[in-house]
Amino acid sequence: MTEKIRSIDWNAAWQEAQQACSRPAREASFWDSRASSFAAHARHKSDYPEQFIEIVRPEPHWHVLDVGCGPGTVAIPMAERVASVTALDFSGAMLNILQTACDENNISNIRPVLADWNDDWRAKGVDTHDVVFASRSLVCGDLTAGLVKLNRFTAKRVYISHLVGEGPFDSRIIEASGRSFQPCPDYIYVLNLLYQLGIYASVDFTTHPVNRTFDDIDDALDECRWMIQDITPAEEQRLKAFFEKNLIFEENNRWKLPGMKPVRWAVIWWDTQ
Repeated sequence: MTEKIRSIDWNAAWQEAQQACSRPAREASFWDSRASSFAAHARHKSDYPEQFIEIVRPEPHWHVLDVGCGPGTVAIPMAERVASVTALDFSGAMLNILQTACDENNISNIRPVLADWNDDWRAKGVDTHDVVFASRSLVCGDLTAGLVKLNRFTAKRVYISHLVGEGPFDSRIIEASGRSFQPCPDYIYVLNLLYQLGIYASVDFTTHPVNRTFDDIDDALDECRWMIQDITPAEEQRLKAFFEKNLIFEENNRWKLPGMKPVRWAVIWWDTQ
């Protein structure tokens, strides 16, 4: 059995699972259009940044590279604890939100860089950093190349966080719309490929109970619509019927969908020294 596992091409398996999953990787234009709403959600509705940083335990002298920084969900709080952060993302709108936050909060040790996984980062002025992390941003098509690239840009350590199981998605909601749910490749692909590359990584987990409540059915639709790409009117009606049947009214005048599982993220890390 061990030999069979070792013979699996985890990079090919990753690519196949990515193509089949319900939420394929998106282009920069998609994230440009969602930048404002994504930033608001990340800022107010999750303690993920705090849990991630607690695992990383940053040191004041570190120079950090944040790959796939988005609107600065981790880069901004990380900047309070390290010497500098190079924040790299392929969405110009995300980087604009990050820069605005830096200006408003007098943060001077974050440098935004517009680039994606396939770009020549050194040509973009990105040098080797003490620590590199890709926080919930491992969307590279070639996983092997992505991991090797992260390893090449760090002098000390790499941190990757990636979804566990369904991640932030609720398969019941997707299936209620009439679509089938195909999970995206989770952290075990990354861990196994690292093993094949001769990297023996450690794994920690962040855990986030989901206590999502809604004002009404329309609010539930607004909050959950992001899970279904290009939702049609017919799918929205089926989802509305699902909420009408399953939402429970609570004493605080809010509605809740019972049975929501905690969201977990695997934080995979290894030393390069």
